[in-house]
Amino acid sequence: MNIEKFKMLDQILEIDTERGIILSQTCISESSPVLDAHFPGHPIVPGVLLIEVMAQSAGHLAMAISGFSEMAILTKVVNCKFLRPVLPGDQLNCQVKITASCGSMTTNKIEIRRDGSLISSAELQMKVIDFPTQASKELLIRDHQAMSIHPCCEVVV
Repeated sequence: MNIEKFKMLDQILEIDTERGIILSQTCISESSPVLDAHFPGHPIVPGVLLIEVMAQSAGHLAMAISGFSEMAILTKVVNCKFLRPVLPGDQLNCQVKITASCGSMTTNKIEIRRDGSLISSAELQMKVIDFPTQASKELLIRDHQAMSIHPCCEVVV
């Protein structure tokens, strides 16, 4: 995880576009200045950053499903729960499953786990849109390919 550059995912461990599932992984930095003030002497990862981990995971799944012709943006967070604090040094797995799709909108059930224990869960709605620029498309595709252990497909930019 590189919080300062807003790159919340380290690896994509598994992706199945036919079943609408992605499993990503992130390791919380032990030295990010973002955590210094949340909370002094007892750093805890803010919940909003965990939501961003979920949204970026769902976004990578949506891009892969579209064959990297579109990207996804977060439109709604429902039933979000934070069950345990996330601390610097924690390694998290985020699993996304698309539960509904209608036009350009998807509903995703998402769970974040640490050592198999549920840390956070939510339902996110995502909307697929055109990439704003060719440069943004190329950057997101490069990021996706760099994180993928088993790339789901070969993408030509």
